[in-house]
Amino acid sequence: MTNLRERRKQMLHDEIIEASQSLMAEKGYSGMSMEELAARVGVSKPTLYKQFPTKEDLVVAVTTTVIRRQLAMVETADSSESPLDHLCTILYTIISLQAEKQRSPLAQLRMPELMKMLEDHPETLSLIRRLDAKVVQLVQAAIEHGEIDPAFDVAAVARVFHGMVCAMGFSSEIETPLADLDTIADTMSAIFRRGVAR
Repeated sequence: MTNLRERRKQMLHDEIIEASQSLMAEKGYSGMSMEELAARVGVSKPTLYKQFPTKEDLVVAVTTTVIRRQLAMVETADSSESPLDHLCTILYTIISLQAEKQRSPLAQLRMPELMKMLEDHPETLSLIRRLDAKVVQLVQAAIEHGEIDPAFDVAAVARVFHGMVCAMGFSSEIETPLADLDTIADTMSAIFRRGVAR
């Protein structure tokens, strides 16, 4: 009985996370209300607040979910891919998923705001550090394989990579719209490759 109850609770948790990502993408963090989220999921506000006591708790849960997905992509290396190819595949995949949803829900929050929310959540901060360490490892490996210019600082290349991952979130603040969302991932991964290639 406990297993069934736990599975239902996890399913509701996942459904709330997915719905909140969609709602944040549509309305932004400040425009999204917990009441509207509860209605979208089809639960009462008290049920929603049992899962996520505050809107900040919800943002932390969404961040954790997004970071786990990105980390899984980074850690699952295709043995036929070189380190730079793997970085470009990851970048392409993440940007494609964001373009599909038109924007990244978390990128609407400025990094200082998001980091402030995460300060009391060491598990999520640990995932972010783990993700960054894996990207740095791939950059270092690409330098050792002669794919990335060794004159470039490893940490700077990793930050460029992370910046490009977050770039889709700026679409609402830039007046020039993205004309072709189908090719944005190709374009951005090609820019990254050409920018760092030896």
